[in-house]
Amino acid sequence: MAEGLVNSIDLSQHEPGGAYITLSRYKFDDFDPYIFKTTDYGQSWQRIDNGIPSDAWARVVREDPERPGLLYAGTELGMYVSFNAGGSWQSLQLNLPQTPITDLRIQAGDLVVATQGRAFW
Repeated sequence: MAEGLVNSIDLSQHEPGGAYITLSRYKFDDFDPYIFKTTDYGQSWQRIDNGIPSDAWARVVREDPERPGLLYAGTELGMYVSFNAGGSWQSLQLNLPQTPITDLRIQAGDLVVATQGRAFW
């Protein structure tokens, strides 16, 4: 795993020993979106950011509490969603302006998005 600042940690609610983390390396002039997954209590980590642009460093990743394999990622350039546990990602901007996403919360079927400078969505 790359050296960097840990931005978020999310324990899996569906897989014992599973967790997700985001790292940022922008202070090293590296803006890649480092999102990792473990299924063995952190013994090994797999990078899972395929489909997120290389200049959209990841700030937060959250697993849907109801639907296994559904992940949301907030990046410097907006929102992304994965329907296959991070195997691939696609944009989830909808009516959200392109803005840094600082945190995510999934509650009762709603996705709450905190942004930097654009409030909550």
